[in-house]
Amino acid sequence: MFKLEESLLVHYVISNTNLNSIFMKTFNKLFSLIMSSSDDYKSLIPRLVVGFVFLSEGIQKFLFPELVGVGRFVKIGFENAEFLAYFVATFEIMCGVLLLAGLFTRLASMPLLIIMATAIVTTKIPKLF
Repeated sequence: MFKLEESLLVHYVISNTNLNSIFMKTFNKLFSLIMSSSDDYKSLIPRLVVGFVFLSEGIQKFLFPELVGVGRFVKIGFENAEFLAYFVATFEIMCGVLLLAGLFTRLASMPLLIIMATAIVTTKIPKLF
């Protein structure tokens, strides 16, 4: 009886190790894909333009809160608009700087993609209908 329980424990540890190894390999491949960059300069100008746009928009949310910051978020109808406006502005500034510097560009573009998708859904699509 003891040998059977020990055998099951060893089998569980081995199978769990294999699953852990597969997970880590998959995670490492995904991480290296996200963090990799190419040596060409084809994306330099679009990256700089997008980085500058998001940096300037984030700064404007702090400088003119009633026009493009908190006031606009209230007008759109977001709950807790003050927190969201400064939260979005902070991400726009941080990710814009990362894009301008060329650091973690793929990782920095993900929050900006979410910000833009939310902006389109909440401001542009309702005008169509």
